[in-house]
Amino acid sequence: MENLEFLKQEEKLDIQLYLFKVLRFWPFLLITLLISLTGAYFYNKYTPSVYSGQTSVMIFESDNTYRSNRGPANIMEGFGMFSKKINIENEIGILQSLTLSKNVMVDQKPYCTIYQKGFLSNTEFYHPKPFEVIFDTSKLQSLFVEFEVEILSTSNFRLKSIMENPRQYNYLIHKKISKAGKIQIDGVYDFDKSIENDYFSFALHKDSLHTEKYVGQSFFFKFNDPHTLAQEMKSKLNISPLSEESSILSISITGSSPYKIADLLNSLIKVYMDKNLERKNKIAQNTIFFINEQLENITDSLHFTEKRLQDFRTSNDIMDLSYQAQLLLQKMQELDRTRSEWKLKIEYFNYLKNYLSQGKGFSEMVVPSTVGIQDDLLNELCSELIKLYLEKNALANSDKQKNPYINSLNQKIESTKRSVVENLRNTQNSAEISLKDIEMRIKLLENEIDKLPRKERELFGIERQFKINDAIYTFLLQKRAEAQIAKASNLPDYEIVEPADAANCYTISPRTKVNYLMAFLLGLALPIFFIISYYVFNDKISEKSDIEKISKAPIVGYIQNNHGDTLCVVSEKPKSPIAESFRSLRTNLDFFFQGEQQKTFLITSSIGSEGKTFNSVNLAAGYRLMGKKVIILGFDLRKPSLAKNTNLSLEIGISNYLSSEVDLEDQIQKFKTNEIEFDILGSGPVPPNPVEMIASAKTKQMFEYLKSIYNVIIIDSPPIGVVTDANLLMNYADLCIYIVRQRFTPKKVFASIIKDLSENPNLRIAFLINDLEFGTSRYSYGYGYRYGYGYGYRYGYGYGYDSDEKNKRKWSILYAFKRIRRKLKRK
Repeated sequence: MENLEFLKQEEKLDIQLYLFKVLRFWPFLLITLLISLTGAYFYNKYTPSVYSGQTSVMIFESDNTYRSNRGPANIMEGFGMFSKKINIENEIGILQSLTLSKNVMVDQKPYCTIYQKGFLSNTEFYHPKPFEVIFDTSKLQSLFVEFEVEILSTSNFRLKSIMENPRQYNYLIHKKISKAGKIQIDGVYDFDKSIENDYFSFALHKDSLHTEKYVGQSFFFKFNDPHTLAQEMKSKLNISPLSEESSILSISITGSSPYKIADLLNSLIKVYMDKNLERKNKIAQNTIFFINEQLENITDSLHFTEKRLQDFRTSNDIMDLSYQAQLLLQKMQELDRTRSEWKLKIEYFNYLKNYLSQGKGFSEMVVPSTVGIQDDLLNELCSELIKLYLEKNALANSDKQKNPYINSLNQKIESTKRSVVENLRNTQNSAEISLKDIEMRIKLLENEIDKLPRKERELFGIERQFKINDAIYTFLLQKRAEAQIAKASNLPDYEIVEPADAANCYTISPRTKVNYLMAFLLGLALPIFFIISYYVFNDKISEKSDIEKISKAPIVGYIQNNHGDTLCVVSEKPKSPIAESFRSLRTNLDFFFQGEQQKTFLITSSIGSEGKTFNSVNLAAGYRLMGKKVIILGFDLRKPSLAKNTNLSLEIGISNYLSSEVDLEDQIQKFKTNEIEFDILGSGPVPPNPVEMIASAKTKQMFEYLKSIYNVIIIDSPPIGVVTDANLLMNYADLCIYIVRQRFTPKKVFASIIKDLSENPNLRIAFLINDLEFGTSRYSYGYGYRYGYGYGYRYGYGYGYDSDEKNKRKWSILYAFKRIRRKLKRK
């Protein structure tokens, strides 16, 4: 349980630590935040607004109570001319078809678009327009050519354009034409006067209410391809039911002008309803046309038999038949009428078979109910066949490869056609059997008629023929009247629930508040992401916790970053914060040794360039200020940096003493800086065998002699992670000061060395963190606030002019930028 609490506390501290790390980069965060918000401001200001508008339409079904109560609109359904159910998905497919979008373009005629160039993009003018382009549809116009218009006054304008080999378009026949040549025009023209050449013909009509306020501004317009406009409209349409059970469709579209959106949506619904009504009227028109053809054939026969009957009665002075003949005539008329009806049906069956065999479009087909055939199955199949074919035509211009519904329609049409042919065969066979039965009964009745007197038989025959023609004529007139009534009473299968209105359009882009919020979040998230990523993937020691996770050894001091070239800051800049950090190190070391007078320190590190010589010199200067007798031993025999950095001779030193019989006192040199002076025993000339020399007995004698003379001996050794020299020298040191340079010492190398050193139980080791930055630096909280070492705050005040000046500079924005740049260079 205690371990869990400890882990939770550690997790809390880690989150807090990363928060402090991010806050140390506050100038960078501020800059990115300002840049992102500024970008959002310009994006919101200069990006053209995109609006969305919508309309809704109800799709009625035959079983809909409201639909059936609308009056005579359901008469056609009573004739069996339409299917009983409307598929919502099919209607959505028709609304989204390219054919319907093209019809909208024909209805709206948005062939010319006027723009004004903006900072980021162009702005379309739809309502109100600065001017109107009136062009001659009978002449060719150039597509996609930008005509630049500068309105000079309310009476004239400057027109400029240039383009080679423009694509021409004839808006009268809707056809593209390629034409070689070059359009080049630049001149001043008057409003309402025609401008034409071989490539265009148009006039600019000024708007007396709006043109004046656009004087001095520039616009450009271009002619558009209707097919391209239809494709663009189709891609922007979004159609969906209000719910799964609803037959109300919501239709929306996006655009740059609310007025244009409203016009397109209203035109779409208008064209859609007109097409639906046209589809329904098409069946009635086909029926009327078929009946008129039959009436033309029967009218002549009717007139002929009527005149013949009249002439016979006049010439023979016979006005009427006898009672017996009238009874026979009534029976014969009834049989003749029935036989005529069956003949008409059989004639229709032959017509329908020929029509289906010819493979014509089914939109011209006459349904059986129009000729009195009351076969419900045949009527329903024929109506379904017509409906499917009309739906296919509505989607005819869609890409069949991308529209699987067309393939489904083709399959349904073929299946329905086979069903019609099969039903038609059975129905026709039944009709022919009935017709033969009627003809047999007529023959029996004719035998009785033959018994009548001659003149009465002749009158009987003429009147019988007249009655037959009259009955057929009356029947056809009745059917034509019914079809005409049905056509006049037709209503669309749809009703507009809510028309599109420009006032109801709303802005979908740019979303000002959302853009500012996104810019704010991105302005913070991106730099925070890069900062955290840097720390996560950083393989250098940056925090005190990095050391504590590897070793339990104490940390005896924190040495600040030395921005100058001064080697001994303790003597040359005694009031600086870095000099004070060496005094603190000296105090910690004295406390560590608890009053021992003689101390020997081995200063080493993991790799080179971690500040061993710099720390050795300043630690020596610190002890020298206390009156201690101090010497520094340059035991980096391979790379004699101590003598080089202190400008002492490289020809004398430790290697001379260990390799030859010379006095040690002759190898010691004096180093003086300001008022401080102490001894340095350099490394001397580079020997061929430094390890053997260090391991020799003379090294032990040398340390015994020096310890008898000096209070503090500081061994400036080579990196322990590179060579083994420092391991040999640890036997002569009271304390190994292991230097860790912040953001420089590799974690893996450090951990490997410390693991090896931990196996030595007699080794006393302490860590000195070098090149540390306090104050406003990114590491100040890590070693200051979090761990209680408040050097950045403690030494910011009261140590003279130098310290105060630096403290003031640290909080200036310019100084913060310089520090960030310096850190980036160092990385």
